[in-house]
Order: sequence, then C-alpha cells, then structure tokens
Amino acid sequence: MVTNLRYAVLVAWIAVPCLAIAEQRTVRIEQPIQPRGTIALKLRTKQAFENGSATEPATTPFLSIPNLGEGFVRQDNSSVRIGWQWKGIKGAPYVVPQLPELPGPDTYFIQFTWDAEKGLFDFYVNGHSMRKAGVESEPWTFAAAAEEIVAAGGPVDVGDLIVLPKYLPPDEARRQVPKELLGRHAEVFGGERDVQPLAIDERRGRLLYEAKLVDEQDVRDWVLEGPGEISFEDGWMKMRSTRPDAKGPLNGHIVHWCPRDFPERFVAEWEIQLLEDMGLTIVFFAAKGENGEDIFDPNLPERDGTFVHYIRRSVKSYHISYYASTPNYVGRPTSNLRKNNRFYLLSSGQVAIPAASKDIHHIRLIKDGAHIQLQCDGKVSIDFTDPGGERHGPVYGGGKIGHRQMQWTVGRYRNFRVWELRPDE
Repeated sequence: MVTNLRYAVLVAWIAVPCLAIAEQRTVRIEQPIQPRGTIALKLRTKQAFENGSATEPATTPFLSIPNLGEGFVRQDNSSVRIGWQWKGIKGAPYVVPQLPELPGPDTYFIQFTWDAEKGLFDFYVNGHSMRKAGVESEPWTFAAAAEEIVAAGGPVDVGDLIVLPKYLPPDEARRQVPKELLGRHAEVFGGERDVQPLAIDERRGRLLYEAKLVDEQDVRDWVLEGPGEISFEDGWMKMRSTRPDAKGPLNGHIVHWCPRDFPERFVAEWEIQLLEDMGLTIVFFAAKGENGEDIFDPNLPERDGTFVHYIRRSVKSYHISYYASTPNYVGRPTSNLRKNNRFYLLSSGQVAIPAASKDIHHIRLIKDGAHIQLQCDGKVSIDFTDPGGERHGPVYGGGKIGHRQMQWTVGRYRNFRVWELRPDE
C-alpha cells in the first residue's frame, strides 16, 4: 500500500495517515528527506523481545528509508537491541543501544532526530535518551536522496508516523512525547527510578579486605591483565592503558584483580575519579572458573584484557559497567549488569557516573546472594535479583573482584574495602 505525504515544513507536527500498520506500507513524501530532520512514530509490539539461553536470534525491521537507513529491533542470547542504522553514509553515527528486554505487547514512542552538518543524531524511546543528547560529532553527508519511507508489519506495528525537516533539541523532543508514554519503562531504558539503597548498617559484618591503594605495597598481590600501567600519586592508584590508541585486533584494555575470593554476600566500596572524558569502567565480581576453579588456575587459558576472554570464555562472573563514554557511543545513559560467560544483559539502570564527570565518586557494590545493587554517591544505579533458572542459568555465589578499564580510560582509585554481609533475618 502506498500513501502520499506532503513533507512537513512547519514546526507543527504532521501525522502520516497510517495509524495502525499491520502490513508493510510505503509512504511517499513530496520532498526528499534532508540532512536535517526528525522521524517519530509509535511502535506497537505484539510480543515481548527478550534475551536468554532459549532465544532465537532475529532482526525485526520496523521502518526503512530505501538506500538511507533502517530502524529495527534485534534479539539474541545476550541482549535486545533497538536502534537506527544509516546506510551508505560514511561517518554517520551508529546508535543501537542494548536492552535487557523490550516488554510486550506494548506501545513505544520512538524519535530519531539529526543534523548531519553539525554531526548531531539523537534517539529517544518514551522520552528516554538512548545516547547523550545534543552531542556534536563529525559531520556527515547524505549519499542519496530519499522520497519514501517503508513501515513494516509482522511482530510490530508502526503508527502515527511523523516527519519533520528540522532537528529537535532535547527539550523540544521531550515535549512531543505523548503524556501516557512519557517516562514509561524506566527500568529498561535507564531512566530514573524510585529505588532506595539497601539498609545494610545492621547487617554489615567484619571487614574482609582493605587496600587504601596509596602505594605499591597495597597491590603487591593484585594481578594486572592487559597492557596497563599502575602508578601512585597523592594517595591514589592510577590505572591507564599503555595502548590507548590500539585498533583492530591489537588489544588496549586492562583488568586489575584483587587476589581474594569473597563470599556470596558482601559489601564492597571504593572511590574513583575519571581523569579523561573517554572511557568505560567495569567491576567484575563473583568471578570463578567455568567449573568452579580459581580464576588464576594455571590450567585456564591466559587472559590479556581482551573483552571476549572475560565474557565468553572460561571465567564466570557478574559485571557492571558504571561509566561509559566511548568514541563510538558518547555518553551512554545506562549502567549495565551482565552475567558471564554468556554475556547476558540482566538489567540496566541510570548510569552511575555521568559522562565527562571529573568529580570524586563513592561506589558501593552489594551482593546479597542473588540480590545485586550498585550505588554511586548514595544513589541506586543497578538493583536486580537474579532469578536463576533456565533463561540465564543458576545464581553465582562467591569469587573474585576485578576493575576493568577500556583503552581510553584514565582513572584513579582509593580506599577499596570489602565487608561480609550477614543474611537478613
């Protein structure tokens, strides 16, 4: 089916008359889509999209502009992705955030808005920014003019399709979100949630481990994997890669392991300060070999900081990425909890450390059996209880803790401490 649409030329929103597209529909526009514009729509899912051991990988396009770009939902064992990919446009941003799930059947308000000359491309779901909005990058040039939009059917319906010849700044984009959808599913998209810090003061037991991280003696038994450099200054331990510009198969990432094993219930705390804008920090915990071995068992394969060694190979663990701003994904808005060695994305929350922050932040990681909570400066970023079972496998118990930095990261740490956590009676 083909529908004609006069390209919107005013600030007012113009809705395409395709309110419930159950089958593929082509929408023709009188003027080609320009290097500056906005596409918005309601995406109605007929099912839930989720990850897990039984998930069959599948990609479901919901909107395409021939020879220019495509919006899609993709699911596989590790995560669900929703996003937009430009086609044939060198240097255009690739924005495909990963989610633990996309609940359904449900309705979502999607907005893609761009200004190619300024290098702007923002993406929102229900008003939640899927990357740091308003960030200018390298400009790009459209390779082809587009005069039609194809809305797909199948597992998803597209409705209330809107096209504008202008970029929408963040505040204006938010004002266009239908009130009934604004802020929905914050637990999926990393929005703010009213989750309180766990009350642990009366349950905190004896101090299991302490390293002030002020000099080499404090980390004499720690193990560094990858091309890293550890130095000490002003009462801090600084971690950096010796290959910050590594590309391709040449690895530049590092992991620094505390030598102790910790029980299934613990409270870990440390302070961190990021010294560069670009970077990604992770804490691994409950780390053991695939068959319960110590992760330093000489029979396990060697690790050199390359990510796949930690997420897909012989080490099982949980990990949380709590700062993320990389050259290809500036200002990721979420902290992510994953379960290795299958890289399952279990939960997302509001990013713990904001992009480009140079403040000193206090991190508290709590593992209360299956209940995991990460706080930054007293505010909850991740709060999730691993249900175990077939979808993501059994709950992990105790193991080692390690600090990971991607190659661009320069961070410094101090006052690393771990306490036992008594069961809640």
